[in-house]
Amino acid sequence: YHSRTEIFVSGELLLREAMLLDPREGALPRRMGRFNTFLTAVLIGPAVQESAAMLLEGISKLGLQRRGDMVMSASPLKNGGVILRLASESVELAGQELRRRLAFIVPLLGDDPWARKW
Repeated sequence: YHSRTEIFVSGELLLREAMLLDPREGALPRRMGRFNTFLTAVLIGPAVQESAAMLLEGISKLGLQRRGDMVMSASPLKNGGVILRLASESVELAGQELRRRLAFIVPLLGDDPWARKW
């Protein structure tokens, strides 16, 4: 698996992130450990700037839980945005956490993006 995400704002590169999961580098299950779900969410723009700052602050206060079923980090972006990364033992757990952390987007969108995902 290989993915590359690039985000430009007004022609300026804001984010470049790449992920490569290549079995030639070693067995994937061994390298991924107990996690089988990885996600990245990027929040940028004036409509989410305040919520992004609160998300960054809240996640920065979390401690690492020994042998936890999820690991999460948030990093600031120079435009006031945030990049959220999460590794989880299950898709369901990752989805629940993402939905909980990003609940503020429902009123912004005027709809729940998770309500009709299937």
